[in-house]
Amino acid sequence: MSGRAWRPLRCEAMQASPLPPLMQSAAKVTESLTAWRIDADFERCLAEARAGLRLCAESGVRVWETNLMGQEAAAHLSRGDLSAAAAALERMRQRLPQSR
Repeated sequence: MSGRAWRPLRCEAMQASPLPPLMQSAAKVTESLTAWRIDADFERCLAEARAGLRLCAESGVRVWETNLMGQEAAAHLSRGDLSAAAAALERMRQRLPQSR
């Protein structure tokens, strides 16, 4: 089953009642992971991971931040962009102490 199958339901649920930032960022983790592992849509994976990272920065709720950085690195690796993957992993390394 494609990740696109559940997307309309999730979007409808979020419009009905806005989720708190923790749940919104968890949804971005799920969306980026689905785009990468199920749909092999690396551009969408990057877009979802970056949207999640913006949400983490804006809300201050950073629970999923390193996971989103890992998704960003995985998408870059899947695209064959080693320098972008290395940069994403370096940002992740720098953030690890604050995420524990």
